[in-house]
Amino acid sequence: MEFSIFENVNCISLKEKTIMTGLIDSHVHITMEPIANPVSLMSKKSASKTTLQGVANLKKHLYSDTTFCRD
Repeated sequence: MEFSIFENVNCISLKEKTIMTGLIDSHVHITMEPIANPVSLMSKKSASKTTLQGVANLKKHLYSDTTFCRD
């Protein structure tokens, strides 16, 4: 069956395909690094460096197709 609700819209057949709408990471610690004791490292960092670490970690999540994070 072929139909178009809007003009000038290309339809792509997804027959026998799986569609993933996005990945959800429901437990992340955005400002922590993956080390054995991240809390001890965080206590030695300034708020500015912790914020920059969080931005870098969010960028990694974005590039890995995570569409939602909950800290």
